[in-house]
Amino acid sequence: MVTLDKSVYGTIKGTKSMFRIKYECTNEALAPLAIAKELHSFYYGSFGIPSEPTGTTLADWYGLAVDEWSEITTPLESNAIYRDKSIEPFANMIYYKTLAFGCMHRFCAETKSLAIACAFGAVPKIGQQLYVPAAGKKGCTADKTCKKIVANSECRRDYSGNIIGPLCQTEAIEVDRKFELI
Repeated sequence: MVTLDKSVYGTIKGTKSMFRIKYECTNEALAPLAIAKELHSFYYGSFGIPSEPTGTTLADWYGLAVDEWSEITTPLESNAIYRDKSIEPFANMIYYKTLAFGCMHRFCAETKSLAIACAFGAVPKIGQQLYVPAAGKKGCTADKTCKKIVANSECRRDYSGNIIGPLCQTEAIEVDRKFELI
């Protein structure tokens, strides 16, 4: 979970309708391709390591790459408008239309480097709103806030059916076309 220093970033409004992104094999297949920015985003990390990682070691490298991309180094506006390209990987993760992503890796024995690339199912454009800001309690508290963005979605629930939030969840891989922010 990303926690921002209020002394640097001020009070950023939360949302009641951010979705838990899921892994989607279609995006995994797209990750190594240089694809059009309007369709998907392509991010990679390159790490110098002595040998090809496998199993939990490889999973740790994926975690490191995602942690790196989730770091935000500049303030996000309180209205959640995306204006700074330097936060692009972070913006892709929190964008209200991002419901799925996929990653792949390659190890080059010659240069002893591991490259990890991820593709997101949707990416924001500069000037677009990243999510629906909400005052008060943050996180999903009622299914209706999720359904405004994706039909048949709901707040995350435990195995007993109780709402646990804070994210919405859905089986969809894209946002309903009828729902658009700025």
